[in-house]
Amino acid sequence: MNKRIAVIFDEHGRTARFQEADKLVLYSKAEKEWKVEKKIELKNTFTEDMQTVRKNLEKIITELSGCNIIVGKAMNGLIYQVFDNAGYIISELVEFSTFILEELYQEIIQEMFYIQTEQEKVKKIPKTPIETEEKGSYFFDFSLLKNSDTSYSSKSTIIPFLNSTIFNKLEIICDHIMPWFEAEMYKRKLIYTINKIDNEKVSIVITPIL
Repeated sequence: MNKRIAVIFDEHGRTARFQEADKLVLYSKAEKEWKVEKKIELKNTFTEDMQTVRKNLEKIITELSGCNIIVGKAMNGLIYQVFDNAGYIISELVEFSTFILEELYQEIIQEMFYIQTEQEKVKKIPKTPIETEEKGSYFFDFSLLKNSDTSYSSKSTIIPFLNSTIFNKLEIICDHIMPWFEAEMYKRKLIYTINKIDNEKVSIVITPIL
């Protein structure tokens, strides 16, 4: 990550919201110090209609090329949306000092490392049933997948497997019995047993009728 942070100031040199901003100061870290790289005047920049404000924000983002962290007081609405869509990390800062910039930067680095680590973990979670050491026996922890990435549904992960795979046994771990489940088992002539693991999870073991 580029060592640059943009800070919103009012006319008194205090951190501010964009609507009350006087200038935007871009700081960059050279060796061990945070120094001013650029100042962008903002006075009266956000008093126009929304279309003009959006254009002004896009110009600011262009001027901040190479920076993806912006801090000030609470940011919301259109201003938040534009910076968020541009990939900025948006943080609140009540009081300013270059020492705080370093603390903030390190916190963001640690948070991003944590997020990346969690994302890597999610990537490794199976998105479909996996065959176990026993041939024809499959296992799928849908609960783990769903709680890690809500974009996956039980139908989109389990039905394609049932359509394409011959199996002797399929165990699915889930939080509850899926609404479509019983009708699908009846249609496919599959039998199943349900075992409660704890208060939050159940194990469904599916086998074909011999």
